Amino acid sequence: MDGVFNLSWLQVVLVAAGLTHFTIIAVTLYLHRSMSHRSLDLSPVLTHVFRLWLWLTTGMKTKEWVAVHRKHHADVDTEGDPHSPVIYGVWKVLFLGVWLYRKSAKNQDVLEKYGHDCPNDWVERHIYRHWNIGVLLMLAIDIFMWGNKGIAIWIVQMVWIPFTAAGVINGIGHAFGYRNFEPGDASKNILPWGILIGGEELHNNHHAYPRSARLSARPFEFDLGYVYIRLLSYVGLAKVRYVMPYEIESGGMKALLNARMHVFRMFSHEVMKKMIQNSMLSHDLSSILNIKKLKYLMLTNPKLLKETDRLVLRKTLILDDRLKRLYQLKEQLYDIFYSNQYKNRFEALRQWCNTAKSFDESVLSHFVGMIEQRYLEVSASV
Repeated sequence: MDGVFNLSWLQVVLVAAGLTHFTIIAVTLYLHRSMSHRSLDLSPVLTHVFRLWLWLTTGMKTKEWVAVHRKHHADVDTEGDPHSPVIYGVWKVLFLGVWLYRKSAKNQDVLEKYGHDCPNDWVERHIYRHWNIGVLLMLAIDIFMWGNKGIAIWIVQMVWIPFTAAGVINGIGHAFGYRNFEPGDASKNILPWGILIGGEELHNNHHAYPRSARLSARPFEFDLGYVYIRLLSYVGLAKVRYVMPYEIESGGMKALLNARMHVFRMFSHEVMKKMIQNSMLSHDLSSILNIKKLKYLMLTNPKLLKETDRLVLRKTLILDDRLKRLYQLKEQLYDIFYSNQYKNRFEALRQWCNTAKSFDESVLSHFVGMIEQRYLEVSASV
């Protein structure tokens, strides 16, 4: 059967790539960044274009996707997480992630608690609720446009989001890759260049700053989704609400809390690494572990360490009081940034700085000086 366009197989591949790319953009811009996290506003026309396209190519309902994703953030990598590889295993999430998503999407308690502020107009209630009509209509359109080869294009469209979003991002993104920041979960950046999945590859950055419209955090990283957002903003179709800082900012306690992931990264990677190396040079710990292993144990979020690694870390800290005090400083700084136990974070941070000054380390003194100058002195003068 011939369609309106008689494509070669190379053209079929290119058409399928273009169509699935638009689907990815609809997911990351509309469902994820705009609806789930409110990091940007999209124009009503563009919003409905995305809603229509997602109904045709995925059959997903906005409220269900948003609710499941918000629950993922609320219970990330715990028993309540709908699709955590820490709980279910990476391969189950990779290949059966769509099944885990649908299981959670059927839970009315999840929908009511996390699915607020989603479209509930006539189109949503009477048309988009019928997911099977959308995907079958897409099949008819593909066959009409591309003939028999349209069936192959349709199959690619149907498996693209379940595999890349439900599988790769939710599975690989919590199992393999690198970490810029230390949120309380196992999220990782799969690649530094977010192109194939529209920037969602930068998953650790997203969990560190979930409200950010931009997912890239360092100069060498690239978020294609944010390129589209900037273009849409330029023509008035989008408005960004919040973007994570690219680097450590100045301006008092509010600025500190906004840039806390960057501040904590600086403490971990610029201060602790050098102090750990100096301690290894001055103490005989080589019989227990090498410096690379020690850095891994001390810099990694304790929640992500295996029990055997925690045991090695405890033994090491017992043998070296200087490393123990350094690790306590790290824990205290993390708590000041993220726990609710401090009624006065300004005072807690001031006391932390005074404690840190007891170390005779130039790199730590420089860090403390930066904290005091950029945040404490500014806050005190307000």
